[in-house]
Amino acid sequence: MKTSHFPFQSSLISGLTLLGFASIASAQWLTQSIDLKAGWNAVFLHVDASHDTLNALVASDTNNPILEVWRWNPPSAAQFTDNPAEPIAAAEWTSWVRSLPDSTLQRLSGDTAYLVRVNSNSPTYIWRIKGRPVAPRRDWTISGLNLIGFPTVTNNPPKFNAFLAKAPELQSAIPEIYHYPGGELSTNNPALLPSYLFPVKPANR
Repeated sequence: MKTSHFPFQSSLISGLTLLGFASIASAQWLTQSIDLKAGWNAVFLHVDASHDTLNALVASDTNNPILEVWRWNPPSAAQFTDNPAEPIAAAEWTSWVRSLPDSTLQRLSGDTAYLVRVNSNSPTYIWRIKGRPVAPRRDWTISGLNLIGFPTVTNNPPKFNAFLAKAPELQSAIPEIYHYPGGELSTNNPALLPSYLFPVKPANR
């Protein structure tokens, strides 16, 4: 499977595995905690924090080391490239940049994938986001990328072949699944999982 136009497109294939997950509870507030590393981090929000702006939630906190937030918007038509590159504007993405208060992305929606860049001089940071829980819903595309989170158990998580067994399309045409552990980009980050049978890592809570 080829990849789409954004910097980390090869990290964005269907099996992005270090994505946050919060238990679902309707009509109440929930705080999702996400471990971030220096550099780029893949994040999947299960809470809707659109009640406030990123300027208020992030930029106003001098202790928050987040520099950029990019939201993935599932494309209506597939676009392809071969290699990861630096961030570029594309229809599939909207972004917030700390130094640009008028950035197009201002609010965090739930059930949505993001890439978050943390200051390279920052230690590990726990980003706590308070919002309304949003039930997950997945609409997969077979002609492009699927940046999603896989909610699963902590102990003895299933392997991808078991987790995706209910999707016959993925059994007949095995997709490329990349693991993006976070941090600075390198030749091995993001990394193609060498086996379709690798365990699905549990989602952050």
